[in-house]
Parts: sequence; C-alpha cells; structure tokens
Amino acid sequence: MSTTMPNAKQAAMLLEEITMTVLTIDRLCYHIPVGETDADALETQIDVIRGMVNRVGWMADLGHKALTGKACAKGDAEQWLMSPAYLATLKQASTTGSVEVAHG
Repeated sequence: MSTTMPNAKQAAMLLEEITMTVLTIDRLCYHIPVGETDADALETQIDVIRGMVNRVGWMADLGHKALTGKACAKGDAEQWLMSPAYLATLKQASTTGSVEVAHG
C-alpha cells in the first residue's frame, strides 16, 4: 500500500487482514498451556502471539500512514516485525556507522 490515500477496496482488504489476524490470536489464547510444566511450549506460544500482535500493529500503522501521511506508532515493518536484537544493531549502526557481529 502506498502512502497516498487508499481506495475503499485497499482499506477493506487491510481491515480484513487485521480482523483475521486478531481472530487467530484469539483462538491461540484459548490453547495456551495453562498449568502445564512445559515452559518451552508456553514460550513458543507467547512468541507466536507476540509476533501476530506486532503484525496487527504494523498493519494499523500502515493504514494510518496511508490515510494521514504519518505513522501513529512505530512506523515501518522493520520496526514492528524484527527482533529487539536486530533493532539494536540498527540503532548501533546509525550512531557509530558500523555494526560489530559476533562470530561463533
């Protein structure tokens, strides 16, 4: 979607994407392994839900930017969807001009 005013079809498609993602998040919340001792399963489920919530936030920001010309929160997909570690390297690169990468 461009940063120009979306047409009604584009807006409807974006809202449908948001709705379907939220419905999926809602279903996932019913299957959280409450009371189980499998911490890995719970952590995985939380990571999936967090990723989907960030996707919804990005889509909402995308729609807001298309309508107003300005994002209302984080802005682009990179800011919404990439890991905090990745975003920290972006910040480091913008302040130092280079990024150090650990080699295993």
